[in-house]
Amino acid sequence: MALKESEVYKALLSSYGSEVKSISELSYDSSNQRSFIDSYVLGLDFDSIANCNGRASNERSPDSLFYNDGVLYFVEFKSGVNAKKEDIRLKIHEACATLFFFCKENIESFEKDDFFRLNIKYGVVFRDKSKGRKAMYNALSRSVAKYSLNNLEGYIISEAATVSKGQYILKMLRDATGWKVPYIELHSGTNIKFFC
Repeated sequence: MALKESEVYKALLSSYGSEVKSISELSYDSSNQRSFIDSYVLGLDFDSIANCNGRASNERSPDSLFYNDGVLYFVEFKSGVNAKKEDIRLKIHEACATLFFFCKENIESFEKDDFFRLNIKYGVVFRDKSKGRKAMYNALSRSVAKYSLNNLEGYIISEAATVSKGQYILKMLRDATGWKVPYIELHSGTNIKFFC
């Protein structure tokens, strides 16, 4: 029987149920001491998942994992200015390795070939506080990050996206959660913007 995305997510919740957190908690930026996005909707804190290959250790990974309608969605929340494309790529590589070894260890029917058929998407949400020329540079930087992810599509993930505008962030989170996110509040500097 083929490995299903729902089976993987259910196994993760069984092992890491205490790591289910709100999007507000998942998008918390410790350097700014605030959440990037305010939303009560829940997802799995993937930063807490240990790679069980050999010595259990926490790898670099996207902040969160959601499941909806046959798709596993990894979502990374980034401040935008300090985001390095190598870091963004490394996170999805190591997350897939962690997920692979978790499945191998915890799902009885696991087959290696099934893992590579899983529908996994990766979204990177950027906070962009800049204006003018710097905003244009940051937009170009984000497109480079997207381009760097494109060659992973069809290989370890089925699709990748980078977003920074409120309405697109909301759409990505709605896709990942099955429209459980009715609205979001985005924090940028001292501003709060509401999107519904």
